[in-house]
Amino acid sequence: TSINGQCLVKFPSAGKLESSIKDDFEDDELFVYAENLENIRPNNILLKENKKKEEINNPLYKYRRGVLSVSDLSAQIWCEQQLTYKFLYPFILNDDGEIKRVDDKIHMLRGTSLHLERELEIQIKVSIQCKTREDSYGVRLLNMIQAIHGLLTSNKTNQPYITREMPIFGNMYGGKLYFRGIIDEINYDPRKNQLEVVEFKTRASKTTPKPQQTYTHEIQVNIYRTLFDELIQGQVDKSLYFKRFNLQS
Repeated sequence: TSINGQCLVKFPSAGKLESSIKDDFEDDELFVYAENLENIRPNNILLKENKKKEEINNPLYKYRRGVLSVSDLSAQIWCEQQLTYKFLYPFILNDDGEIKRVDDKIHMLRGTSLHLERELEIQIKVSIQCKTREDSYGVRLLNMIQAIHGLLTSNKTNQPYITREMPIFGNMYGGKLYFRGIIDEINYDPRKNQLEVVEFKTRASKTTPKPQQTYTHEIQVNIYRTLFDELIQGQVDKSLYFKRFNLQS
C-alpha cells in the first residue's frame, strides 16, 4: 500500500501482475487498483506542462485546486489536525480491504439524503447536460441567480420566502483567497425585511452539540453571510473568479 498525493492506493504486486498478464487478472485486486486510479486527481497522475512549479508545491493548489470550501475554514475551530489528516489522507483502507472516503460516514450520507429531501420540498431539480467546464459553472451561477431573484421579487407579504441549496462564492474582504460553498437555506421575512441564513447539521448521536461544535457552525454561517453580503453588494472580483476556477471568460 502506498500513499500517492491525495489517495491511498493498493497496487498489485509485481508477481501477481506478471502472472495476471499470462493468465487472468485478479479481479478484486485489479478492480481496487483501477477504481482508485479514477479517484486520483489528474495532477497526481500527469502534471500539465504549463503548470507552474510554485503552484505544484503550494498546498492551496495541491489539495484544493486554488479554491477553499467554507468548511475548510470553519473546521479549524474544531480541530486543525483533523483537517490536516483529511487533506493528506482523504481515503482509508478499512479492515475489509475496501477503500473508502473519510467523509463516507453513515450520518454524513444520511445528511446528504436529508438535504436533498428538504430541497425537493420547495423546488424541482432539472437535469442539465454540461459539455464543458464553463457549462457546469454556468449552471451553478444560474441556480444562484434564480435563488436571489426569488428573494428579491417574492410577492408574499404575509409569509417568508425560502430558498435552499444556494451556491455561494467570493473572496472575503477583497483578499486573494477564494471560497465557495452551498448555503442550506435562506429565509426572507417581508414583514421584518430581514434575511436569515440557516445551516442544517446531522449528528451521529442524539446528544446536544458541545459549545465548541456550536461555535464552529456559527463561524460557518457567518462566513456564508459575509459572502452573500459582498456578492449582492457587487464586491466580488469577477476576474479572480474565472482565474480561480480555471474558466474561459
